[in-house]
Amino acid sequence: MGYSNTIGKLGKNNAALLGLLTLLSSCTQTPTRTGPASAVPAGPAPDSLFAQQTLAYPAFEESADFLVLCDFESPRQLQHFDASANQPAPSHVTTPTATGQGAMAVDPTGRETQLVFQPNISRWEGYNLFLTAIHSGSDGAICRVEFQPLDGPARTRSYLLQRGWNKLQIDLVELFGPGGPGRMSKVVYAFSSLADQPLHVDDIMLLDHRRYVLGAQEGHEGAMYAVKQGKYFRIGAHGRFELVFLNGRIDQWYDLSTDPQQQRNLAGRRGLGPFIHDAPADAEQDVVSARNLVSAKKRLNAVRLETQVFFGTEPTTTRSPDQAWRYAVTDDGRIDLECDLDGEAAVLAFETAADAGFEAVEGKVRTTAGNAEAVVEYVLLRRMGEQRGADLLASLRPWKAAHLPVDAATRLEDGRLIVEFRSEPAGGRTRVTGMLRVWPENLDHLGNAEPHVRSFVNRVPLVPGGPETTNDGANWSPAWEGQKDKPSAEPELE
Repeated sequence: MGYSNTIGKLGKNNAALLGLLTLLSSCTQTPTRTGPASAVPAGPAPDSLFAQQTLAYPAFEESADFLVLCDFESPRQLQHFDASANQPAPSHVTTPTATGQGAMAVDPTGRETQLVFQPNISRWEGYNLFLTAIHSGSDGAICRVEFQPLDGPARTRSYLLQRGWNKLQIDLVELFGPGGPGRMSKVVYAFSSLADQPLHVDDIMLLDHRRYVLGAQEGHEGAMYAVKQGKYFRIGAHGRFELVFLNGRIDQWYDLSTDPQQQRNLAGRRGLGPFIHDAPADAEQDVVSARNLVSAKKRLNAVRLETQVFFGTEPTTTRSPDQAWRYAVTDDGRIDLECDLDGEAAVLAFETAADAGFEAVEGKVRTTAGNAEAVVEYVLLRRMGEQRGADLLASLRPWKAAHLPVDAATRLEDGRLIVEFRSEPAGGRTRVTGMLRVWPENLDHLGNAEPHVRSFVNRVPLVPGGPETTNDGANWSPAWEGQKDKPSAEPELE
């Protein structure tokens, strides 16, 4: 027997989840919530449906909550599906199945067909991962999954199916942003390039795969939090700002002081960055793997994130990363960053949404370290007037290379306001260090921004022989304690 429309709670150690899950009826119409896993002395039997699903979908391991919309253990679940016109209705079968004793079969009469799923639970708030399994009788069929929320535009993911069971894992945050889709109206499975073979669908589920490294979902103003959410890391301070990191870059930026519901992403359409411009041809390849180390210092209200990025097809266990990015984020809106790059990659850039009301102002700070004199350039993107809100302050320097000038410039291009920092190639591997400010929102003028730039300059060794670390709370000290994540993989069929 199944437990469709069952809401459950999982912990990191989820073996003790309620054994009662296997006793819930598959025709349940009212969601049944279980208690925390730790409250139950015994877990599900090894051959139970839940145990099979836990083994079949590894994402369960890091999920705190789940919702099974359909497990197809009962033929009555087919009432939630409509087939294409002139196509036979789906049927219930007992083989093949991804898990359990039932699945849904579709026997199309042509090269294309679609199924419309109308979930009887439309409120998807709090869930950010959609799982489903599709069995194809041959290679080469295409499945397009379209989500149609009650409010807002539809979002789509497409997959090339292989023979056998294809387990689709779709990140709803990637499609709809941090708030997710909200209320869902329909999910459309559209199939094309079909062979003369039936299709089977099993296990439609939602997961909450957020894991808090620091803080909690709610907190006092300025309290830091860090959340691992699939391949994303959300780091912020309540009531101030939130940054969403993906593969070593800042993908999204929200001003929580004026936009607490996170309706407006201030980053450019590709993200905030940093991006490598004028780089070797292989510097902007698709990421095939990213290893992350996230750690937090609660006493200092700070979070550190390190990401090693790999391109190409060679095994990542036998080579060094192609890029390495390190960030330290503090509650006052300061982001210290380091990146190790090829010496030919001479330009780093940040990109914001051009229509967010930013105005660029450039400034310079002169400093002396040892026998070297340096001019540190910086850019303040300020928001004033009707769109007044969080500003962006940015400055970069080559690590221990004050003799290499870094020129700052801004330009508008394709709906983005781009800030570029350009230096002469140093040759070999180059370490670049930088500082961003995404809060407070009242920098506005160079006179307010300059003290933050000077503080950054004083923390960074500009000449050989300078100190590797300082007593600052967000340096790269080995005193940080963290947990290394498993190497991430791309979604199975994307």
